[in-house]
Amino acid sequence: MFPQAALSMLSLAPPVMAGEVTHSYGLPAEITGAYSGLVYAFVLLGNLLATPLIQRFGPLRLSFACVVGGALGLAIFA
Repeated sequence: MFPQAALSMLSLAPPVMAGEVTHSYGLPAEITGAYSGLVYAFVLLGNLLATPLIQRFGPLRLSFACVVGGALGLAIFA
């Protein structure tokens, strides 16, 4: 349950603060959807690769690797 909750928070935090971020950087408001689009594009890619990775590493290890990957992505976004 922890990996799902953590990844949900990671993917939903930037859109919440998107208004302030776009205003402070002078970006158009339409750019806020780019983050969500990228998240779901990588979710689609991850779903395609998940079966062999689950068989190799196990579901729990892979779940926590996804949390670490999500945290790195959020750090890069920041």
